[in-house]
Amino acid sequence: MGLWQPMKEVHLIFTMALRNQPYIPLYVQDWLTDEKLRECSAASVGIYSFIICVMHKSEQYGIILLKQKDNQNENQVLNFAMKLSKHLPYPVQDIFDAVIELLDEEVLYMDGLCLCQKRMIKDNEISIKRSEAGYKGGKSTQFAKSNTQPKQQANTEDESANETETLIEDNTIKESFEKFWDLYDRKRDKDKTFKLWCKLNILERASIMVYVPKYKEAQPDKQFRRDPSTFINQKTWESEIIKPKDQSTWRDKLEN
Repeated sequence: MGLWQPMKEVHLIFTMALRNQPYIPLYVQDWLTDEKLRECSAASVGIYSFIICVMHKSEQYGIILLKQKDNQNENQVLNFAMKLSKHLPYPVQDIFDAVIELLDEEVLYMDGLCLCQKRMIKDNEISIKRSEAGYKGGKSTQFAKSNTQPKQQANTEDESANETETLIEDNTIKESFEKFWDLYDRKRDKDKTFKLWCKLNILERASIMVYVPKYKEAQPDKQFRRDPSTFINQKTWESEIIKPKDQSTWRDKLEN
């Protein structure tokens, strides 16, 4: 069996992203003793359990993102409630009331167009960091073993778990990057752009995916858009979008 054959087999098994796993980490003691959650009504806690399941399946783990089609009302909480009603067995009003209470008690929080669960986001970031560290260590170990006689037949369970997590997380980051790459549609310096994408946190990636359609609408001619690497490097998504003025109006003014 070749050196990388076991890794190939693991990759085939764990090609699903984190959100596609059939389980979700539930810290029972934290759940039972969470003072903020205990301040919420039973109805809100019940709806909350469904919300974190949706967040587990979300493209950005621990985050529900309002896309342009979801952003129909000035009241963002209402927009989230309407979006969640498509996935939850509750009417919009019940979900709206629950989200309001969960936000008031700081069980959830809003960041722009994102509804977030702090613990899930933090756990995911820790998992990514551990995976990256485990992957680098695993690669060094594999290289060393290819040049010397192995003293052990297999890695420890922890090393195997790290390799598995890395494959899953790498797949998630690559998947989100490919969506950005196709959406942005100015294909230059892909390798450089991907390295910059990997350095972004989850909220930054989510914010970019919301910003890009508006940026493209304001600048439909791709030759005048910034290169994608420059877009990320300069944190363009944090800038105000200034739409071009109606040229016909200017012509009318000149004629007058």
